[in-house]
Amino acid sequence: MLADLVLLEANPLEDIRNTTRISAVIYNGKLMEKKELEKSIKTYDLVKMEDLKVEPSPPHTPKSSSHHHGLHSH
Repeated sequence: MLADLVLLEANPLEDIRNTTRISAVIYNGKLMEKKELEKSIKTYDLVKMEDLKVEPSPPHTPKSSSHHHGLHSH
């Protein structure tokens, strides 16, 4: 579903998370208020970065090369 217009409850320029505070949507010229949206659209809980368990990646080791590129001095 791609909305024609999304009405927010708060200014997203003040806090980007306000983009999730949807008050109503106009879709195909029809107004869908918050109650109707909650019934018709599957939503997911907001995931906080601090709640994620991220494994540290191993350090990068450069691959050795058997030949060199560039200028050689003699």
